[in-house]
Amino acid sequence: TIYILDAHEIGLRRSSFNSKKEYQSYCIHKMIKASLGSYKVYHDNDGAPYLKELKSIEISISHSDNYFALYCSSKGAIGVDIQVRTKDLRSHADYFLNNTELHQDWSNDQLYIIWGVKEVLYKMLKGKVSNIYDKTTIYEIKKPHIRLKYLEQEYQITSFMHESFVLVFN
Repeated sequence: TIYILDAHEIGLRRSSFNSKKEYQSYCIHKMIKASLGSYKVYHDNDGAPYLKELKSIEISISHSDNYFALYCSSKGAIGVDIQVRTKDLRSHADYFLNNTELHQDWSNDQLYIIWGVKEVLYKMLKGKVSNIYDKTTIYEIKKPHIRLKYLEQEYQITSFMHESFVLVFN
């Protein structure tokens, strides 16, 4: 299950907190409490979040500006990424596209999806990856599904386009 929070919709503003990290922690805690109960989020050595008291539940967390996503599942490795659609990514594409992908004509929406897909894969693999941007190749985007290959293994990821954000998950 994926939960989405628009912090502005419930009256939470970044300016009401001492730091960005405090704001993010508060919003994530609020989401976990509303969806699963009162549990503390821990992070493993690679930064992946988990709930000590709910070992059978995997969680993945993402945030972008005032949007937060919490993905909970008992089905194994998961990942979620949310990105607010605020800028044209074409001028930054060389940061996250590999040489094969750079030679294709991607729309800005597709670039948001590709960025998100690579973030989701990183989270699915719990950060145990090397050169994820170079070694991951997107070879098909047929909304809502994206097919890709990382180190000769194929994956299928799903995307959802909202007028304000892009949500990507496995």
